[in-house]
Amino acid sequence: MHAWAKFRLKSEPQKEIEVATEAFEIFTSGVPNSDEQHTEDWIFERRVMPYIDTVAKHIIMHIGVSDVHIHDGSGCLGNVYRRHGWYNEVLEWYGRALTGYERALGVDHSDSLNIVPNMAVVFNIQGLNDKALEWYSRALVGWEKALGVDHPDTLTTVHTMALVFENQGQYDKALEWYGRALAG
Repeated sequence: MHAWAKFRLKSEPQKEIEVATEAFEIFTSGVPNSDEQHTEDWIFERRVMPYIDTVAKHIIMHIGVSDVHIHDGSGCLGNVYRRHGWYNEVLEWYGRALTGYERALGVDHSDSLNIVPNMAVVFNIQGLNDKALEWYSRALVGWEKALGVDHPDTLTTVHTMALVFENQGQYDKALEWYGRALAG
């Protein structure tokens, strides 16, 4: 085997990863990170969802969860899937983002903590209240540790947990949590 053939065989997977990483960053840079968008954007996004899904899964197959930019993009794609009701994919992409952030930045980093309540929202939308409360509780513990009990992010989580208790018909518990949010 020629020396250039060995080099080519060794460097091709790395080149594929570099190209896939760049493609993923370009791909996700056009994805709005906010749920506030125009109707025509939502309609377009809805029309191209199957393509978004195919391209995203192909690209991520080559990347894994080794780059913080990928975690950002994974979270953005999770938001797109959530807007369109693709909840299994939402959980997959949020899970990918969470795993990556926790590996790269730690469990208590704000980027990691921001994904946790997003997971809870998906379970809440699906009516899986116990699972939603599990994820909201995880977020609450993280926010209290990182930001304190009276921080707006902590109190938002407390309020959201009260809503879930209310949806479950646990009105006494809901009032207790609403009171805690109001006191904060």
